[in-house]
Amino acid sequence: MNPSRFIAAGLAITALIAGVFFWLNSRSAARLDGAILNIRSIATDTRALVVILDTRVNNPGRALFMVRDVSVLIEDSEGTLLEAEAAPEPDIDRLLDYHKTLGPRYNPTLKSRTRLDPGHTADYTIAGAFLLTEAEFAARRSLRVKITDVDGAQIELAPSSTPYR
Repeated sequence: MNPSRFIAAGLAITALIAGVFFWLNSRSAARLDGAILNIRSIATDTRALVVILDTRVNNPGRALFMVRDVSVLIEDSEGTLLEAEAAPEPDIDRLLDYHKTLGPRYNPTLKSRTRLDPGHTADYTIAGAFLLTEAEFAARRSLRVKITDVDGAQIELAPSSTPYR
């Protein structure tokens, strides 16, 4: 008997078992997907801007995603990455009450300790303040939302180019 046949069969069976375990656990990790659906901004000063984002977040996995931090990221025209922590819900409501042209807050805010249950999709409002002019904001390279899980997993949402359903 040729021992190389037994070694090859053993390796094939090991690879098959590893593949089955990988496939079964692929949805067990904490992960999210989604998109930024609507972007609203208002200049609060000559050099200050508040960005209000309406987002849709989906947890396609089988694990709970517990939010630790939420922040808004802007990459300006020069490539500098600016980060702002998400504003609290009362501040967003106060801002929207004062600036009626922005419209109301349509969704709850995504904040620390928000539970994103497995298989659940929800819409959230997120706001951040930046030291930018409206022209600098319009010339930005990118706009993203960074959501961090309590276990350290991070995801970033970008504006949707097509309607998200």
